[in-house]
Amino acid sequence: MLAAGALATFLVGSALTMHDFWAVPEDQQQDEMTQFLKNVAMAGGAFALLAVAGTNWPYSLGVGLF
Repeated sequence: MLAAGALATFLVGSALTMHDFWAVPEDQQQDEMTQFLKNVAMAGGAFALLAVAGTNWPYSLGVGLF
C-alpha cells in the first residue's frame, strides 16, 4: 500500500514538472503530451491499486505470502 501511494505521488509530480508540454516549442509538444498522458495513466493505475489494497478479492485463490 505504501509503495502504490509513493509511486502515484511520484508519477503525478513528475508529470507536472518534467513533461510541461505547454512550455516547449510546437514541434515537441506532441511528444511531451504523450509522455505526460502516460505518466497520468500509470498514476491512475497506482491509485486504483491503492484503493483496493488490503481488501479480499472475490476471485483470489487464497494462496500468497500473507
